Amino acid sequence: MKNTTDTPHRTAVWLAAAAFLLPALVVMLRAPRVPYADQWRFQAHLLSTPFPQNVMAADNGHHELLPSLVRLAELQWLHGGQWLQISMGIVLLLATLALGWRQLAALPSPQRQAAGLALLLGLCWLGNQRVLGHGNETVHAYSVTALLLAGLHVLGQRLRPGAGAAGIAALCGFVAAFSFGSGIATFAAFFPMLWLTRARPAAWATLSFGLVLTLAALQLTGDSTGALAFAPLSWISSWLRWLAGPWIHAVWPALDPALTDRLPHALGALLSPLASAYDDRFGPVMLAWFPHIPIALAGLAALTWLLLKAWQAPNTPSLPAQRLGIGIALFAAATGALVAVVRDAYFQTYPDQLLAPRYLVWSSLFWSGLLLAAVARASSPRRALSLILVVALLLLPSQVWTAKLAGSMRQAAVHTAVAATAGVVDRAAALGENVPAEIATALPLQRQAQVEMFTWPQARWLGRTPPSEPLAVRDLQVEAVDNMLETPARRVRFATDAAGGDARLLLADTDGVARGLAVPDPGAGTDRWIGWMEGGDTTPPQAMRMPE
Repeated sequence: MKNTTDTPHRTAVWLAAAAFLLPALVVMLRAPRVPYADQWRFQAHLLSTPFPQNVMAADNGHHELLPSLVRLAELQWLHGGQWLQISMGIVLLLATLALGWRQLAALPSPQRQAAGLALLLGLCWLGNQRVLGHGNETVHAYSVTALLLAGLHVLGQRLRPGAGAAGIAALCGFVAAFSFGSGIATFAAFFPMLWLTRARPAAWATLSFGLVLTLAALQLTGDSTGALAFAPLSWISSWLRWLAGPWIHAVWPALDPALTDRLPHALGALLSPLASAYDDRFGPVMLAWFPHIPIALAGLAALTWLLLKAWQAPNTPSLPAQRLGIGIALFAAATGALVAVVRDAYFQTYPDQLLAPRYLVWSSLFWSGLLLAAVARASSPRRALSLILVVALLLLPSQVWTAKLAGSMRQAAVHTAVAATAGVVDRAAALGENVPAEIATALPLQRQAQVEMFTWPQARWLGRTPPSEPLAVRDLQVEAVDNMLETPARRVRFATDAAGGDARLLLADTDGVARGLAVPDPGAGTDRWIGWMEGGDTTPPQAMRMPE
């Protein structure tokens, strides 16, 4: 007789999966279609350096051959626009989830669903919005995760893998290392799999050869990390705090008085005493050691225990799934150690960056892997389902405010790109992670190649007189701005009933010549627009639609 006692739990698991997967896909699809952050620097390099040097060179310690090829193809064949990167990122994320789901096949159905949700939480929690919401990040991040899970699959599904399986894993590690800096950490997951599966000596020799070959290739193609100072105590402290990052971000508004002030009044009033007490006792949450270090130590202790238990029981049906979770956690732990060592000097100067959102895509996998392994090992399917649902419930509130962070990043990217198209980098605007010097370098190259914003129909009318009638506007404000590009410029705000969304309007001076662009400003109101223009004339400009 079919057991239906866990049906509500299983339904809850599927609902939880939808609550994390669907918002992640929405954030990815709504990623800005303009350059943001490192993309300005990448595009300047790709457009100014001949092939293949433009895709082979290391950048800030990262070798990104595969992502750079995607970026170059997008610029050369699609004239930018981010669609290729966004599409590739989605495909790679779904491929990672599919590879993980396949490795859970030996688990009973309830546990398989719970373990699948554990993996999904690590990849699709919106705490990862910095990567999910930025097409440039998704290709390198999810190419590494897909290659990691592919390598774990060939090594962890059977006992005593041989040279063939190790060779495939080594190839995955090689390609991952040339996809992003964290890719080399895949080997830190692959070697323990050989130990757990009692691999043949030929497998150890093959994987070792693959690691040596990968390190040599990385060195031969250029290493920009620079010399490292020996500081083991600093490394360990940074590593432990880095590992705890996801949990700190999940409760950040409850521990930061500056954020509790922005919460709805009732919730802010409830959390404000806690945040103030924490700040008084431990200091700013992004610089504190508690509860970061105890949380990380607990996680590492759990990983050690799971690793030993997996070694002691090599033939249990759930072991392939346990190995998958352990491998993911080991990879993330090794990535954190790599970040702590290589970026130590940077963190000494900018200590708040240790827990920056861009690292959560990796540290989230540490806890996701632990959770997956624990769920797979659970003796009771009901217990496994309950555990995963509790974690999902704890993370659910953070889905709301991290989604808002993704929206603010998108707005900063769009506003910066619109202003830059008009020749303005507004010092007073929220630039996010955009670097003015990198924008200034990339702009003339983009204009010459007619890529990115310079493919917009509106951009082609700048400096010309469009045959359009001015729109009716109200509440028009014109302000001179401090332009980081060192030319006179102005910011324009107004309200109009013109269609919003992703629309753009031309801004023309009284002589009818278009000298700027405007876009909707949803943060100021549904009918509000903001734009930038070159020139110092503060005479009210005209807003125009594209000529028909």
